Amino acid sequence: MAQIPVLVFGPSTLLGIIALINGGGPTSPTPAEDWRDATVDIVIQSLNEEDNIVRCLASVMRQTLRPRTIVVVDDGSSDTTAARAAAFSDFHGLDVLVIKRVNSIGKTASIRTQARMLDSNVLFVLDADTVLESERYLERTVQVLCQDPGIASAEGSILPLRERDRRAWDNSPEVRAFVDAFASYRPARRRTWRRRLDVFHRFLRRIDFRDQKRTETVPTTPGCAVAYRRVSLEALFDVPVLENDLTNSEDIFVGLTIVDEGYRNIQVTDVCARTHQP
Repeated sequence: MAQIPVLVFGPSTLLGIIALINGGGPTSPTPAEDWRDATVDIVIQSLNEEDNIVRCLASVMRQTLRPRTIVVVDDGSSDTTAARAAAFSDFHGLDVLVIKRVNSIGKTASIRTQARMLDSNVLFVLDADTVLESERYLERTVQVLCQDPGIASAEGSILPLRERDRRAWDNSPEVRAFVDAFASYRPARRRTWRRRLDVFHRFLRRIDFRDQKRTETVPTTPGCAVAYRRVSLEALFDVPVLENDLTNSEDIFVGLTIVDEGYRNIQVTDVCARTHQP
């Protein structure tokens, strides 16, 4: 006696018939936010960065997207980082809040504190030894961040800060005007073998991110110039393991925890920043 194929007439078939009769409901697309409505705060973490903070702030001045607030956190520096940040900001009329700590509490604790104190949509974390080479860096990372609520962070391409990049920023109108007004300030230059590894670094990053770009996410983001969805970052620091007791590679822990929580880290390849040690 022939048997009725159970794969043709079975529970799945019954459920399929019921779904066909009732009809499927419309699938709502993932809503995108208008990046123009997003409030953006920049937090610049610094520790003994008197030779770099001026260049960093000069690059922020050139950004096409103006942040609501710029906070420079001097985490217990023994040099004039805080004073130079304040002097440069006053000279150019920048609305910058300089926080000077007597004792260092570390970058992780600083980010955690600012994520809870500020109420912006986007918290852009920038290191003082980093310059935003692309004038649309902030704008593009915020645009990508607002495309999908599932995106928790966005960063551009991060490359080494070469000696010629330092010279170019030292000769920029923003820095030159400040130097002419404050004769005591002379930007220092340090030559190291790391400056010669730019081409090698580009090659490694292309290999490293080749497969990750296909999945539209990366496991970690370099913490020197990254836009975070602030509420996601604030919630992330509620996880016990991500308290203040982390290494100086906090970006690895933050990036991996973002992915573990089901969010995405996105790399925006059409904008670039340069940093002392990428």
